[in-house]
Amino acid sequence: MSVVVGFSFPEEAVIISDSRISFVNGEAVVGSKDDLRKIFPLTPYLAIGFTSENVDLTLKIISKLEVYIRDQAKVNIVYYLLQKLPKVAEYEYKKLTKSMTKLPGMEFMFAGILSDRALNVPEPIAIDIMTKGGGGAVPEPIGRALMTMKNGYLRIDPPTPVIMKQRLPSGEVSNLGTWTVAAIGSGSSIQSLFEKEYSRIMTSEPAPIGSFRSNFIRIICDDFIKKSHIPTVGGAVQVLRINAKGVSGVNSSFKRIFSDSSIKDISSMEFDGEKWISKNYETGTTKVIKSYFPPIIKVYSKTKCNR
Repeated sequence: MSVVVGFSFPEEAVIISDSRISFVNGEAVVGSKDDLRKIFPLTPYLAIGFTSENVDLTLKIISKLEVYIRDQAKVNIVYYLLQKLPKVAEYEYKKLTKSMTKLPGMEFMFAGILSDRALNVPEPIAIDIMTKGGGGAVPEPIGRALMTMKNGYLRIDPPTPVIMKQRLPSGEVSNLGTWTVAAIGSGSSIQSLFEKEYSRIMTSEPAPIGSFRSNFIRIICDDFIKKSHIPTVGGAVQVLRINAKGVSGVNSSFKRIFSDSSIKDISSMEFDGEKWISKNYETGTTKVIKSYFPPIIKVYSKTKCNR
């Protein structure tokens, strides 16, 4: 089933996933491959991740979401798209499963940046963030919001990172999540680990650098996968960040440092905009984790859209 986790920090959203696709016979896993890409940019400021019992069907639905953005919405306003895309996904799901006797379960995780509107957040959310995990420095967006609190609500000025979940076939859609973490899939128990670490991760370095934060998240996820022994979760850990500059992949490298200060490269993960390239320097192997998916749509204006 996979594990996909979305984070909404004060200045960026982060979405991560594993890369395993499993083949099952009834309830038993009978095989797997570790080269499936499960997180994609939909627009320059919106990304989607998925878990699914029918990957081919889910990718068809995501493809329909891209077509909707290109041919009908013709905008990249994230708030507008987050109102429309779940409805499109539910419509396409019903159409594609009309002749099926057993409806496959799937979940979507949306992560993006609202650039056109402010949000109101209850004060306890901010207090919980600052006190959980020992607290830490208060990020500037939270500090500004605290100073403008009114009637127990904090006004968050854009750009505002948000995450949102959708479950099918029920069609259930969560509220927009601000300053929070959420997970979907069979590995969703990882959410409790990230909730404990959220405050420390959020304040680990000044915004908007974020590379240490993203790699720290990756390490926690790597460790979870190794220890969980969930047969449907595994492979490479892929990370996308979305901030005011847009969606970007996160590259990482791991090195061993010896007592004599010498360094040995162990492994790396690089993102070239369409695929992740995993290198293991100890075994000398390189693995391309490519997308089973059409090219990403880029929406530039209300009237001009290009592939």
